[in-house]
Amino acid sequence: TSFKASTGATLWNTNLMLPGMPQALPGIDGFNTGYTDEAGPCFASTGVFDDTRVISVVMDAEANGEDTIDPRFALTRELIEHFVLDQ
Repeated sequence: TSFKASTGATLWNTNLMLPGMPQALPGIDGFNTGYTDEAGPCFASTGVFDDTRVISVVMDAEANGEDTIDPRFALTRELIEHFVLDQ
C-alpha cells in the first residue's frame, strides 16, 4: 500500500496496521511483514500499549480463501486485543 508522507513523497509499506493504513491499530508503530515457503505469511509487529512495548510474531497465518495478506493482520489484532487490551 502506498501513502503520502508529510514531506509529500509517496512511500510504500506492507505493514497495514501502521497509522493511516487500512487496518491501523492505535499503538502499533512498526516492524515487518514477510513470506517464505517454510514460514508462510508472517507479520512481526511492535507497539506501545499502556506504556508497555509489545512485540508479536505471527507465522503461517491461515489464508482466508485466496487472501494471504489480511489474515496475518487480523490475527495480530486479535492477539493484541485479547492478551494486551482486555486485561
